[in-house]
Amino acid sequence: LRTVGNIVTGDDCQTQVIVSNGALYTLLALLSHERKGIRKEACWTISNITAGNKEQIEEVIQANIIPILVQLLDREEFDIKKEAAWAISNATSGGTPDHIKTLVQHGCIKPFCDLLNQTDVRIIQVAL
Repeated sequence: LRTVGNIVTGDDCQTQVIVSNGALYTLLALLSHERKGIRKEACWTISNITAGNKEQIEEVIQANIIPILVQLLDREEFDIKKEAAWAISNATSGGTPDHIKTLVQHGCIKPFCDLLNQTDVRIIQVAL
């Protein structure tokens, strides 16, 4: 998982190789793993994919990952919430208006607003 995460920190071409080889469906499953560290790493990896291009963001949406990210953002411990927030925030930064509409339809606004009550300045900036 860490190796895949490191690869997707590269350029869009490197990220696309990971996406094209079916990693999103494995990452989706790992978001529900019993081990907290696995869930956190999966969110981190997805956040690097959503930092990619519009097509990669679309593939994350099509893999049905967004509802689980929103659920993690709403219910998980802070360190996982933080990674889920980055994943969704990156999609808003590089996504299309339709991508943002999809994120909102999946309920991301309230959990992001809840992050504004945190003391971590960086996560507040991500939420804003």
